[in-house]
Amino acid sequence: DALLAGPESGLSEEELRLLARAFLALFRMDPGACLGYPRLAPLARPSLSHSLNVLFISALLAHHLDFSEAQIESLAAAALTMNIANMPLHDRLYVSQVSQDELDGLRTHPSDAANLLERVGVTDSAWLESVRQHHENMDGSGYPDSRSGAQISLAARILHVADVYCAKINARYYRPPKSPRSAFKELFGNFRAHLDSQIATLLLRRIGLYPPGTLLRL
Repeated sequence: DALLAGPESGLSEEELRLLARAFLALFRMDPGACLGYPRLAPLARPSLSHSLNVLFISALLAHHLDFSEAQIESLAAAALTMNIANMPLHDRLYVSQVSQDELDGLRTHPSDAANLLERVGVTDSAWLESVRQHHENMDGSGYPDSRSGAQISLAARILHVADVYCAKINARYYRPPKSPRSAFKELFGNFRAHLDSQIATLLLRRIGLYPPGTLLRL
């Protein structure tokens, strides 16, 4: 919280990488705990909790797509910082209604975040590209640059699937959290044209309809 939501002057590529590496080290120790515990005991700040969930889901997918350690680290750093330019607004999306002007302003947050990271010295092109493209849709209807298909990097497509899935299984002010089953129905339904279907299918195969953190009656 102090690093990601603090003043811009406190940010640096080195500090952000150290944070990403720390979470990846935890993930390597116990993937199931990392995927499940944040669902059962989310952080107080919704935007941070969401970023952490996205990081672990992205790491899981990248591992099964044979990403190198360096590529996984860049992707983890992107998951942590994809919303860094306007985290207070992302927090409010979970607890209260926001104005239409604020919602419209969200369309620039991927490029705003990438520009902020460049200002504080981030030079990793894969990291910056993933942040800038994480709301681009496969059918070209996304933002900020209306990219489509292969114009979107594989890392950004992973981040997008993880971002949408994690948003669905967390509550918003206007709805309770969706079950993983309902979330996947939307990923393969309303969001099918927006997401890389192969990555969404991989996520379903790896975590199933009862992922870690699911409470079951036996």
